[in-house]
Amino acid sequence: YRLPAGGHKRPTQLALDGWLEMFLDAKLIDERFTLRDAKICFVLARMTAVDEFNQRKNETLTFVDFLDALGRAAEIVNLPAQKEVQRRGFGDILVFHDECLGEWVTEEKREMES
Repeated sequence: YRLPAGGHKRPTQLALDGWLEMFLDAKLIDERFTLRDAKICFVLARMTAVDEFNQRKNETLTFVDFLDALGRAAEIVNLPAQKEVQRRGFGDILVFHDECLGEWVTEEKREMES
């Protein structure tokens, strides 16, 4: 989901590793939404077609597939309400995630990289 080195044109398809990296960077991987859940959203969102010549097409998400996968993930991710975040003493959801979920995400990222 990042620009390629050199700032050239963005790729039009998103591979699984980029999809997972997006969730890890956003710190949305935790005990309620796991790497397995993210992978399932990715796989179920792909529009599959028989194409013997373009195997890569069956391993990536197009923009429409990406939106589908993001919607599937949004149904699973259960973010706390603003009142709950403030009740716990945090100013906003970003601070809450940085403080409460940072350690969990770091462990998940290490497992993914190994």
